[in-house]
Amino acid sequence: MSGDTTDRIRRHLVGLKMPRALEALQMLLSRIEQGEVSALEAIESLLGEEYTTRESRRIKMALQTARLPTVKTLSGYDFSFQPSLDRNRVLALAELEFVARHQCVHLLGPPGTGKSHLAIALGVEAVRAGKSVYMATLAEMVDSMRRAEREGRLTERVRYLACLPGVNYPELRVASRRNVTRRPVVVLAPFFPLQFNGRRLWACGRRLRRWA
Repeated sequence: MSGDTTDRIRRHLVGLKMPRALEALQMLLSRIEQGEVSALEAIESLLGEEYTTRESRRIKMALQTARLPTVKTLSGYDFSFQPSLDRNRVLALAELEFVARHQCVHLLGPPGTGKSHLAIALGVEAVRAGKSVYMATLAEMVDSMRRAEREGRLTERVRYLACLPGVNYPELRVASRRNVTRRPVVVLAPFFPLQFNGRRLWACGRRLRRWA
């Protein structure tokens, strides 16, 4: 391959903001010259290097944005610890069809049974699948409503929270929500009906039905 062509490829990769592909270019050109790979295989490898790097960066940033306390995976869950748990059902949840259907998943059980591990693991699976994930505690939700009340945005904030299905504590909810960007958002949160300045958020059925 001529030097001019190689220089143009490098300029294209710089213009396309593909730094990893740029790093791998010279090695792949050498492999082509030595007959180790075809031109088509080199293209696939070049694009694969860039895609893998970008995907790793995206997942890392998305996990940080999700505010997960730690990263847990389904492969790291000891199903023998909870023999009554249906492994196949949990793995089916990891396919995230409930997100597309905007449905809610309830993980029930006493403390120390792995509910948080499974919820976080499903959140990690959602991040890997390109979904937006956010984890919040009940205290953080209450604080957000207090701030909204001080700023005169309480009704707006309650309507926002009303998009989230409610369940009774100590259940851990994994819920999918429609947001203004029309992208599914997976919300992980311990949640229960609560009193706020004398008014009650009724967490019943699929929505918070009352604010009165």
